[in-house]
Amino acid sequence: MSTQAHLATLERRHQALDREISGAQAHNPWDDLEIAELKRRKLLVKDEIEQLRYGLSAPAPEVALSAKIRKRAAMRAARLKSSSWYETATRSISIVK
Repeated sequence: MSTQAHLATLERRHQALDREISGAQAHNPWDDLEIAELKRRKLLVKDEIEQLRYGLSAPAPEVALSAKIRKRAAMRAARLKSSSWYETATRSISIVK
């Protein structure tokens, strides 16, 4: 697959995830964990798009971009841990009810 075709595929996937998030928020606004997972996947696709675009334009920004991507990944991992805590707490509460 050519780089341009891969980029177009990623952009379509990003748009599809955006539509899926909008639909989930409209039809099931109380399911925060599902919406958060969709947003996380959308951000991962966006990071891949940025990496691919900067990798095409010049090799120098790629170093700075990879540091940026690593920082985002660390932030998402921290959020994922906190959402896992939230999920566990929610399950505990539902068991008590």
